[in-house]
Amino acid sequence: MDTHQNDAISDPPNDLCRTIPGNAINATNRTTAFAIVYKNTSCTRANRIQVLEKSGGMWDSGSTLVVAERVCFTAARPTPAQLACESS
Repeated sequence: MDTHQNDAISDPPNDLCRTIPGNAINATNRTTAFAIVYKNTSCTRANRIQVLEKSGGMWDSGSTLVVAERVCFTAARPTPAQLACESS
């Protein structure tokens, strides 16, 4: 459940799937890496919500209220067929 709090992840390591504190129903990527948001704790292609662009990419679940539980940052843009980031 989203806690409706603004959270920030600073200097995230690349290619590591991280828990989003309090979950999220929207996000803005203010890093120099691509951010991939996932709908549950399993960071797999099937659970991928969206890839956020570097330096300002945004995601909003809109009226469907999809909650993101995990995020992964990566230097290269992932393709739809690429494997997910490593879970931790």
